[in-house]
Amino acid sequence: MEKHVVTVAGEPVGALVPQGERMQFVAVKLDAWDLDGCLYPSLGEAERQIRDHIVSVRRQRKAGSTDFG
Repeated sequence: MEKHVVTVAGEPVGALVPQGERMQFVAVKLDAWDLDGCLYPSLGEAERQIRDHIVSVRRQRKAGSTDFG
């Protein structure tokens, strides 16, 4: 298996690199940094968990932002 770029909402957030039978995540965006180095049993499971994490982080950031406009 080759490395695979992970995108969320059309934006690359990291790459999955084969490590034996599993896939290791290498983050390239701050939103994904908490997951850097995590190992996943499959490509599909990795993409799902990474996407869910990033969506959650972005929602939390948006909910906590203050609009002074």
